Amino acid sequence: MHGSQIKCAIIEDDHADARLLQRFLQKITHDSWAIEIYDGFESGKAALTDQDLDIVFVDLNLNGNDGTRLFSEGRSKTQPFPVVVVSATADDATQEEVIAAGAYDFIPKDDIDEKTLKRTIRHVFAAFKKEQELLRLADAAQKGSEAKSAFLACMSHDLRTPLNAIIGFSEAMKLSIMGPQTHERTEEYSGIIAESAQHLLSIINNILDLAKIEQKKYTLAREWLEPEDFINRQVEILQPLMDKQNLESFIRFGHDDALLLADPTALGQIFINIFSNAVKFSPEGGLISVITRMHDDALEIHIVDQGLGMTRGELKRALTPFGQASGDPNLAKQGTGLGLTIADALVSEHGGTLTVTSRKGLGTRVKITFPPSCISQVSNTNHRSLREVAV
Repeated sequence: MHGSQIKCAIIEDDHADARLLQRFLQKITHDSWAIEIYDGFESGKAALTDQDLDIVFVDLNLNGNDGTRLFSEGRSKTQPFPVVVVSATADDATQEEVIAAGAYDFIPKDDIDEKTLKRTIRHVFAAFKKEQELLRLADAAQKGSEAKSAFLACMSHDLRTPLNAIIGFSEAMKLSIMGPQTHERTEEYSGIIAESAQHLLSIINNILDLAKIEQKKYTLAREWLEPEDFINRQVEILQPLMDKQNLESFIRFGHDDALLLADPTALGQIFINIFSNAVKFSPEGGLISVITRMHDDALEIHIVDQGLGMTRGELKRALTPFGQASGDPNLAKQGTGLGLTIADALVSEHGGTLTVTSRKGLGTRVKITFPPSCISQVSNTNHRSLREVAV
């Protein structure tokens, strides 16, 4: 329904029958009807394809054309609507054929009156609403099944890989098969075991965090933070990752001394998830920028890279749980596909929004927006101007 107005198409080649049906429809409900009449097969087919409709009445015989073929072929997939067939033919076989073709009801023309139409409209809309709800539930179940399959596929690899490393190198140390360089290899193997264990712990923590957020059990411990100090600290923590790829960072602060009310742990996870993605997908010697600005009393934090970038399809995958945008197995194995999902959920917990824009081959920009309710201005006579820091 479009507000209290019902948009209806009547596809009927007999003008008198069409007008009679129109008058009955306008009498039987308190809603207003926006009714368009189409007197031919092609015009009716175009209406079903192009119009945003709530219900359609179709004559079974349109100048020799089969009306069931019209609505089964012309029915819009993006704007579903119920179809009621009217016909001078009233035998049981015809009714069964019409319903099998997808019509919600069938009315013999000789039976059309206010009472019959009122009952038909009530039945059709109730059945249509129920069908749409069942389709929605089926779609949700399908997505849930797909998410579970993605989870199991991801975990089968991401949990086994570090576990195999831990078990393998532990066995080597236990069986003393490291050869003459025992001390050096013990140090090397211990480092691999520790790194694998940390990776395993990170995967498990991500899964648990996502489960908490989805079950509305994630509790924020908010405090007032200075974004400049916070961002500088996060970039410092991630500097070793950048050094491995000879990456540079460019930081520009334009938040006018605003303070941010946020959970520092959650905010750190948001920043690290996004920034580490920027590092992972940036080329050797690339640049990653972090920019803050105020817009309509909201604080925006932009993280911009010049990396691989994503197509629309890849971006859609990256924003779904366990989704991997890159087809490169060496890049995909570095994460579980939960980073952006968790970051988006944690930003939402703060009442904010996370927006990702990307162009293939040019890079990606992630914008985090915190609402005015999370922002406080500091009164300072030595008001700082826009600052730029190249690291």
